[in-house]
Amino acid sequence: MKILVVEDNYNKVQEIHNVFKGQIKPEIKSVRSSSEAKYLLERNYFDLLIVDVQIPDIEGGDISPTGGIDLLSYIETASDIKVPAYIMGLTSHSDDFDKIKKIFEECGWPIFNTKSEYDVWSKLLLRKFNGITNNIHNLQADVAILTALELSLIHISEPTRPLYIS
Repeated sequence: MKILVVEDNYNKVQEIHNVFKGQIKPEIKSVRSSSEAKYLLERNYFDLLIVDVQIPDIEGGDISPTGGIDLLSYIETASDIKVPAYIMGLTSHSDDFDKIKKIFEECGWPIFNTKSEYDVWSKLLLRKFNGITNNIHNLQADVAILTALELSLIHISEPTRPLYIS
């Protein structure tokens, strides 16, 4: 399993690595800017993308308050990106968290506050890791829709007769 972490804070990258202590470690690549992430996503497939909200556009540049959101918008619209199977956001900035969470939810991605929701996001990260690792060769669909249907069994006594259901 391959994970791309887009995070400019070394301590948060270490927290992500620490989630996998005692586990088989995935291949984790970390970058510090959205331009580096775009470069890697154009050339490589990652099973999981973890992105911070406030990241610089370029390595060593000033932090953009919406750098991670801009990166995710780019991923959704660019034709040359290998879109990860799963995307999640992590941020330690709680000032605009409700607004940021709404943006992420509209796109179908979870986002967590690393300070107050460690137990939640770390468990989800392990669950996704285990799910992807256990089913790595069975990921064939881009979207899955599950529904509950009531099924009734039909017993066919003579298989040579055609069966018509109205």
